[in-house]
Amino acid sequence: MTSIASENATPEQCFGFLRAHPEYGSKQKADNYAQLAEARARGDLVVNAAPAYIRFELHARCNLRCCWAQRTPTHPALRPRGAANLDLAKRILDEVGSTLYEVILCHWGEPTLNRDLPEFVRLFHDANIHTTFDTNMTLMTAELAGALVDAGLDRISASIDGVSQDAYGQYRIGGKVDAALAGLRDLVEQRQQRMRTNPHIRWQFLVFPHNEHEVGLARQLAHQIGIDTFDAFGGGARQWTPESGFLPPTPPQRPTGLLCSDPWTYLAVDWDGAVHLCCRAFQAQHVMGHMSDATMTALFDNARFQLARRVIRDGVWAEADGPIPCTGCNRIKRFVPAIADLNHVLTLT
Repeated sequence: MTSIASENATPEQCFGFLRAHPEYGSKQKADNYAQLAEARARGDLVVNAAPAYIRFELHARCNLRCCWAQRTPTHPALRPRGAANLDLAKRILDEVGSTLYEVILCHWGEPTLNRDLPEFVRLFHDANIHTTFDTNMTLMTAELAGALVDAGLDRISASIDGVSQDAYGQYRIGGKVDAALAGLRDLVEQRQQRMRTNPHIRWQFLVFPHNEHEVGLARQLAHQIGIDTFDAFGGGARQWTPESGFLPPTPPQRPTGLLCSDPWTYLAVDWDGAVHLCCRAFQAQHVMGHMSDATMTALFDNARFQLARRVIRDGVWAEADGPIPCTGCNRIKRFVPAIADLNHVLTLT
């Protein structure tokens, strides 16, 4: 996942929905974002501001067994699994709701497993915060789709990598493509019945050698169903374009400025209040703090967040500091030899 915020970007550039929905902005949000941007530009270890957006894990389990579904295996390195409750959402709103542009209601789990999903959407929507989540769509029903439309959901991204069971099931292990496609149709139908334009519906198709031949069929089907956006791109770190197919690996180009802006921009809240650095963190050792111990703004500037910012800013690392996600992240390891030498990895074997 690429960072939503580049080093010098404005909120409108980072959050494209603001151009169509300026009502999600406010002076307080803009002032807070300016503080984040200035701290990021200076490389400050302490930002003295609240995150501009968050990931909030509603359910730390998935009903499928995709190879990247880190919540599915039972493994001692993984965080415990469970479902978020509405009280935690209300606390998040109490602490940082006035400065949040967006909440992404998922992390590594499947959000539709949480029975209160529409109410979570409603809480954040009513607080004037853009709401979105990713889903495999296999658990979507007409009832749930209608409730999400009524709650004010702004955007949904459905991960469906094929139109036949043979192609789809090789990556989305345990999933039924017919169920996922039915979920798409239910959502479009419920939106049409209510004469609404939201949520914006995106179909995400990860392209592998085993399903590449179905990209065109999926694109046509998306148009027939009434999907707003169809995106196909290489899965498993492969580069792929519709014009050229799979491309040979190319040496990564070092970005200008900071290697990553995430630690200056947002954080992730787990279902039980544990706080993570970013979307690449899911192991128990990567917990940066817990909402039971401090406020979100205090956690955002705690010693572990400061360490992450120092590693990214200076490329300085001491093994005694303990592991953080940055030491296992390819975005950082590629360009900081001292970190690459640690050979920390994020994926589990």
